[in-house]
Amino acid sequence: MWHIDAARREALLGVLAAVSTEIGGERRRSFELFRSIANRNVDRVVISGGCARMWGLDRFLGVHLGLPVSVANP
Repeated sequence: MWHIDAARREALLGVLAAVSTEIGGERRRSFELFRSIANRNVDRVVISGGCARMWGLDRFLGVHLGLPVSVANP
């Protein structure tokens, strides 16, 4: 794991917080579309790809989505 000093950590958290509103809106629309098509609610989220390995992203999304979030293990 990389060591991130406090200033950089705060900057990163600021960036994540800034986009969380946008992510929240997209999530809401995506979940509503899924619900209307599948007649079911989303009960978990699986993330994948290079960014999915970002430290803490799964926990961050889990808190903001209110759902269990896991990283795909291909």
